[in-house]
Amino acid sequence: MNLKSAAENAVKLAKPKKSEQFLVVVDPTKIDIGWAVYNAASKYCNTVMLVMEPTGQHGMEPPKVVAKAMEHADIVYCITEYSLTHTNASRNARRNGATVVTMPGITKSIFVRGMGVDYKKVNRLTRRIGNKLAKAKSVHVVAKGTDIWLDVEGCKRADDDGDLYRGSIHNLPSGEAATAPKSANGYFTAKDQHLTKKIVRFDVRNGKVIDISNKQLKGHIWRIRNARNIAELGIGTNPGAKVSGNVLEDEKVLGTCHIAIGDSKSLGGNVEAPIHWDFIIKKPTIWFDKKKIMEKGRLLI
Repeated sequence: MNLKSAAENAVKLAKPKKSEQFLVVVDPTKIDIGWAVYNAASKYCNTVMLVMEPTGQHGMEPPKVVAKAMEHADIVYCITEYSLTHTNASRNARRNGATVVTMPGITKSIFVRGMGVDYKKVNRLTRRIGNKLAKAKSVHVVAKGTDIWLDVEGCKRADDDGDLYRGSIHNLPSGEAATAPKSANGYFTAKDQHLTKKIVRFDVRNGKVIDISNKQLKGHIWRIRNARNIAELGIGTNPGAKVSGNVLEDEKVLGTCHIAIGDSKSLGGNVEAPIHWDFIIKKPTIWFDKKKIMEKGRLLI
């Protein structure tokens, strides 16, 4: 698969109609992918591409002119270095009925690899795990340096299964069953791919991070409003994804899970924050209530 065919597959997942408005938001670092998606979408409907400067941080709002354009589009593909997923701009566009697709940090290789997956299989697997997660009261995750319990009873589903229906927010590549937990207690250890690039331990009590082993990361997080909130539990469901060092792909890898801090509103939670940072846990053992659903990265259901 090449960039052109990957873009065509990405656009087809949204099922654009001739009467719809398709908006591509891109920054200069991703312009080649942006043009490929623009050209593919132009075959189906009226398409506009806006180029903006990188925001400089995941979760920062885009310029007002971009946010306003997103509100009036039917389909929005955000192909940017920094995530627009957990922003009011994306939430407002979704509230107005748009399909919002974000690809923070996407590279050509991840885009081509990710769009070559059979998304019917990704959808089935995501829904299978998501159905069981939705019925669970608690989730227990154990891995090297990790032992954490998460209260998920009654929490909304936030599956990213490749079904890009109107009024939804998704990533591409897709592939995770997720929710915003009510609370969490314990600790987890993962590589910080956002700031320090080091292995870091997070201690968690009553749904908030109370300590971080790395002083630089702790100092940064402690200065950001609501950044200590445990925002997400996600379980990767994409068999074609591989650990590449890029969070966008790593969090979708089958055999991993991830815990995020910061903003949870886009996932059905109640906490708004200017960041949403995911931390990948490799080869976890996971229980939904008393049922073990994964053992050292091997799916059991």
